[in-house]
Amino acid sequence: MDGSGWSGVYKLLKSDGYNVTVVQNPTLSLPNDVTVTKRALDAQDGPTILVGHSYGGVVITEAGNHPKVAGLVYVSAFAPDKGESVSSLIANPPAGAPVPPIRTCEKPFIERKITTVLHMPASMTPIAMPINASVDDPPPNTSM
Repeated sequence: MDGSGWSGVYKLLKSDGYNVTVVQNPTLSLPNDVTVTKRALDAQDGPTILVGHSYGGVVITEAGNHPKVAGLVYVSAFAPDKGESVSSLIANPPAGAPVPPIRTCEKPFIERKITTVLHMPASMTPIAMPINASVDDPPPNTSM
């Protein structure tokens, strides 16, 4: 959930002349993350493409009804339909399908196994991956 994982994409888009904002979701709750994302959308000066990775797909799905949103891009992200949650999407994977490295714990947050590093944005260097995974805040159960 740490926005620094998008630094390579940010630099490429900025160098091509695009306005880019990386939203740092606090991951306290899905509604809070959507509010933070919509606040960033309010500050944009025109049509905006939202990009989400992993849990960020849930956030952009919810924030996607903002009037400035021109489109949604899911990068290895959850793309829930109405009434679906991350929990429902990972509940019964087909035999042999990869299972996201997410497990529910008794605390108000969920924890992700260290294999999450394999699901980071491709723009990250191998050195940045373990550092990013170690500081990455887990999304809360309320986001499920």
